[in-house]
Amino acid sequence: MTTKIPSNQKYLIDKIARIKRRRFLHVATSGLYRIRVLKDSVGLDSPGGYYIADRKFAEENLGLLKIIIEELNKLDKWAEANRGEVAKLMITEQKLDPDVVEIAMSRRTFAGRRGLSPALIKEQQRVADLFFDEGVIPKKINIQEALLPPDVYAAITPSEIMV
Repeated sequence: MTTKIPSNQKYLIDKIARIKRRRFLHVATSGLYRIRVLKDSVGLDSPGGYYIADRKFAEENLGLLKIIIEELNKLDKWAEANRGEVAKLMITEQKLDPDVVEIAMSRRTFAGRRGLSPALIKEQQRVADLFFDEGVIPKKINIQEALLPPDVYAAITPSEIMV
């Protein structure tokens, strides 16, 4: 069964994906080519990514979300322990130059999936505010309003990554 993503979430997902691609390409190719940096991520010290789901979908599929989070955590552990394999996959699957992958991998960690904490929520709000200020998202977002109750996160997040 395919879940339809609302257009406002598609917009946000597309914008974030474009930013991440540009940031990756800048990071990966710095030193290999002459690049003029128009905007960087200085001051955004928020490692990792975020997964966004429609509230109704999340509330109706807590078991599925728990499985996804557990599997992503396992994948992170595997990737950190098998960095050479990850590099090979990036070269073959993403058709990247080995020099680019070497630079990207030297700056990347796969360990450290984090549970939701007040500090992380504050950092997410700072990033959301910056995205709005820069015109990446069309309206201001209150992160706190978008969150599920803390007990729900505790129920779907493996204890080893809960803060």
